[in-house]
Amino acid sequence: FEVVHDTVGRGCWWTSRQAWLKGLLKEWDHVLVLSDDMLPSCTNFLTAVQGAAEAVGSSAIMSFFSMRRMTKEAHDQGSAWCSTPDGSWGGSIMMSRSLVEQFLRWQPGNVRSNYPWDDRRVSFFAIANNVPIFVSSQQILQHIGAAHSSLGNSNRMRVASNLFTGDGADIDWTAGLPDPPKFSGTIPKKKMREALIDR
Repeated sequence: FEVVHDTVGRGCWWTSRQAWLKGLLKEWDHVLVLSDDMLPSCTNFLTAVQGAAEAVGSSAIMSFFSMRRMTKEAHDQGSAWCSTPDGSWGGSIMMSRSLVEQFLRWQPGNVRSNYPWDDRRVSFFAIANNVPIFVSSQQILQHIGAAHSSLGNSNRMRVASNLFTGDGADIDWTAGLPDPPKFSGTIPKKKMREALIDR
């Protein structure tokens, strides 16, 4: 793994972009970017992540944390995933190498350079390019450091909606694929106008 240090307050997008670039330089098949305030809730976390990457491949962007009830609903339906257009969460996003390359190439001509939020950039890319976002129906991460973010984003602790605390090696990430339950989700038009370059 690699750690990106932001010692001068460049912010979320600069930091996450460096993480994506480090993953490309390492020539990893998949890159998982975790925020400083996310901690695994299960044992064998890396085994779980590797299983997810093998199951999904390049077909979708993956996220392993959510506060939304849709995750429990998807789990109750027997699916390891649910799909929603705004499912990216800056705390934990994983993409295949090919998607990371597409994502970074797409940014300069489409999102304002000063737009700070890395997870929204992922959602904009996904919506514009018809790339699904799969959110795990059982969260294998907990946002327990929210009150003390080193990036200055300190806020209340956001609790996972359907936390998994067992053995990550036991999760069947193929359940529900290739078409997991879909849930609605939108990004307000005002937010999109603030972020996207006018054409």
